[in-house]
Amino acid sequence: MTPTSASKVTAPKTPPSAVAKSTTPPPTPHSENDPEPVVATPKAAPSKPLGKYVTVLHGYGRVSPADRAKKLGASKKLYDSAGGVVRHVLREDAEHWVELFGSQYLKILPDDATEADYAQATGIVPMELHDLTAMIEAVDLGNLVSAWGTPRALRFAEKLTRYIADTQR
Repeated sequence: MTPTSASKVTAPKTPPSAVAKSTTPPPTPHSENDPEPVVATPKAAPSKPLGKYVTVLHGYGRVSPADRAKKLGASKKLYDSAGGVVRHVLREDAEHWVELFGSQYLKILPDDATEADYAQATGIVPMELHDLTAMIEAVDLGNLVSAWGTPRALRFAEKLTRYIADTQR
């Protein structure tokens, strides 16, 4: 083959019948007795009053949790940002950032906001609901309580019990 003919070589076309078919099984039809599929939807953002200090989300869920940066506020104070979360920010600085970047890119939450509040405020659903339920069922309860801490585990159990009682009426 000559150098000029090498540029004209093309891969042979694959006939449509030889293209690999999808390995995803077709959806099964629902019978009348099957429960409707449950779709996880985030709850509304927390409505706690904002104090002198707030937590600002700027890129939460889009940047790596390992990403670190410094943010300069209007007060000339330098804030540490980790994973798109800037904690303990003067409210005036947070409001200044909203003016600069826009409210669609920033979420201002109370200073004591948790990861669950971050997910709610940004609309992030951590995983598919069927995957989440499988993970919860598979986890050792002692490890779960240890990771959450007893007060948080009790709050969750209380919310779950109250929800079940309210929906069974």
